[in-house]
Amino acid sequence: MIEVDFDSQSQNDVITKKMSQLLLKGWAMLSETCSKCSEVPLMRSRDGTSLCCKCSSMTNPQPTKQNEDSNGQNLTTCKLDSYKTFGQIPLNAKELSSIHEGNAKTISLPSTKPVEHPVF
Repeated sequence: MIEVDFDSQSQNDVITKKMSQLLLKGWAMLSETCSKCSEVPLMRSRDGTSLCCKCSSMTNPQPTKQNEDSNGQNLTTCKLDSYKTFGQIPLNAKELSSIHEGNAKTISLPSTKPVEHPVF
């Protein structure tokens, strides 16, 4: 006979309900677990705040660089060295769809335009 820990099951239901409510509000479930209780996946809001639904531990986002957009609002951007563009290929919707469907060999790609990198 299997013994069921109803208190544990009830707590799991509460955690699952809290996680599902956050997902419906636009939060993302991360593959990382909480550093305090290490049992539940962390949830991340759109602003980067992480939350553990079991122990309610919260962490604030750690911005890498602050910029201001044209409206004067602060924006968090990735590190400057993370991505580099080497060229641009002008494609239409049909060509893009073909690439995403895995049929890139059936289209002829136009020439690549080199991109100049600004000096920082």
